[in-house]
Amino acid sequence: MRTIAVTMCLFLSAPAWGQLPPEGAKRAEYLDTILLHWETVMSRVTSLEASCERMTEDRIFKKNEVYKGTVKYLKGNGPGVTSRASLHLVNAANPADYDLLVFSNPFLYLVSPSTKEIHVHELPPPKGGENAGHNLIGLLFGMKAAQAKERYKIDLVDVDANYYILSIEPKLANDKADFHKAYLALVKTTYLPRRLQLIQANGNKVIWDLPRIQTPAANLVAADFMQPNLPGFKTNRVQPTRMK
Repeated sequence: MRTIAVTMCLFLSAPAWGQLPPEGAKRAEYLDTILLHWETVMSRVTSLEASCERMTEDRIFKKNEVYKGTVKYLKGNGPGVTSRASLHLVNAANPADYDLLVFSNPFLYLVSPSTKEIHVHELPPPKGGENAGHNLIGLLFGMKAAQAKERYKIDLVDVDANYYILSIEPKLANDKADFHKAYLALVKTTYLPRRLQLIQANGNKVIWDLPRIQTPAANLVAADFMQPNLPGFKTNRVQPTRMK
């Protein structure tokens, strides 16, 4: 109930523009307000579970793939305890093919069913106010507005009856290796993410769609975000990289 009340207060205090403001100071001011509301709402989300669909457009191999499943998030509940997240998606055309990702700071576990490996990445510590250094986790689950602007070039590119559309370009070398440009759609009434589109340097597109988000989520605990225990899978430790 507290999250709903906070969201309603933010919605009522938001600028009244129903369309994209003209370029310049007004649009910049509007963008700053949206980012602050996004930060405030996401900072109050203690847990969530969302239905998720990932669509990949591969321009090199001329193929499209669709994976469907769930994404879960649990906020850290004490000093020095960071947030956790997991993603489980199944190939709509081949149920034996799936993606499983678990983030439990400082480790990111990526499961490769084709090679029966669990790749363990040690991530650099996130800055204060960030949920994680990983782009996908940070963009979907929020970070402080000031740090988002420091890390990315962010513009407000569209406003319609339902969404604020932000364009995001990475400034850091490691982030540029993940994507060339992104578009994030935030629901106007809640400031929760609805869609994130990542455009890679080679033109490939990865679209994350979250049509249903439940927050707070029911019965999520820290034990749900442990390293996956899969019989017959080999653990492969990946050397950490530092953000530049």
